[in-house]
Amino acid sequence: MTTDFDITFDRSSLRKTLSRIKPLTTAFPMVRLTRADGPTVRVEATDAVTFVSLLGPRTYGEATMPGAAVVRATALRGIAVASRAEGAMTVRGDGTVEVRDGLSRSHDRAIQPHQYPTGPKLPSYAPTARIGAAKLGRAIGAVQHASSTNAVQPHLHGVRLTVRDGRLECVATDGHRMARCRQDGAEGASLEVTLPAALATLVVDLCARTVGQDTVTIRVSADAVEIATSDERASAWLFPCTRFYPSADVLFDTAREHRTTALLHARKLHVLLERAVTRDARGVALSVRPDAVDVSGEATGASGITADAETDGPALAIGVNADYLSDALEAVDAVKTSQGATDPRVSIRFGCELDPIVVDASGSGYSEIVMPMRI
Repeated sequence: MTTDFDITFDRSSLRKTLSRIKPLTTAFPMVRLTRADGPTVRVEATDAVTFVSLLGPRTYGEATMPGAAVVRATALRGIAVASRAEGAMTVRGDGTVEVRDGLSRSHDRAIQPHQYPTGPKLPSYAPTARIGAAKLGRAIGAVQHASSTNAVQPHLHGVRLTVRDGRLECVATDGHRMARCRQDGAEGASLEVTLPAALATLVVDLCARTVGQDTVTIRVSADAVEIATSDERASAWLFPCTRFYPSADVLFDTAREHRTTALLHARKLHVLLERAVTRDARGVALSVRPDAVDVSGEATGASGITADAETDGPALAIGVNADYLSDALEAVDAVKTSQGATDPRVSIRFGCELDPIVVDASGSGYSEIVMPMRI
């Protein structure tokens, strides 16, 4: 780099941009800065597996940007955390980075532009599907909580995304539960891919920031996936192990047989679950009887607390992890709210004592299987 790269950031805008690249797995991802239209910089960031390109922070005045500058995210964070409204950064031709905030200055080493990792370049013939940004963000965001974080289950990290017959389906599981959200309105080719966890989070953010009825494009190759809006995009390399993902159709069909159904207020049940458990004991017992469901746990004792419900089928008692059931109820509430639904109730289907519980938000496309536990 032979010419100094000089730019003054709006600090508030810079903080927001840095928060958007936070899902990248490394503590200090590499960031590449290039000029965008108007008083804005395009920010590209990567942890060498996941790549994201964003319309980044606003700038003050005329930025001297002869090309691309690659720096560590720590250099930008030094500007973002300071108290002044604006901060400046200069990348000099000798490879040093100078960060200025009022009277204080700090220095770091720049990264040569050619050292920035090469992201996926998907071929023009890669299978491509399109769907509304709101629907994609809703489907991925609804199931993310069920994704595994266990290091010995790398094939379960992230969200399984399928487009088939005009329908988008997102699935996530950690082996103890499986969440599924379906949305109609997809167009283009059929495809199936497991989005890495960091990419899934970045895509939800991209979809949330789209304006109007923006359409998201999904492209998949044998070793990579790219999801793009009109202005921003995120992509990632795929690991072979992610191809071995449990079939949601098989698991949900297996759990379809049930004897008892309870229809009750999702938020009220969520409150009762929190009241029934303690910090160290998260298991609860659900006792279903005519027109009511009793919730008992470590905090309530055997007497429990009661939620009104419309029930159908024989009485039964079953144990369940309160955290898993609460996550499912929160996802139901979020999906219904985003769709403008007014019915606050959720359907919970029960089989026998050791059969999975199925939480279903009728008409929303969301459902979740939760495995029982012994109390």
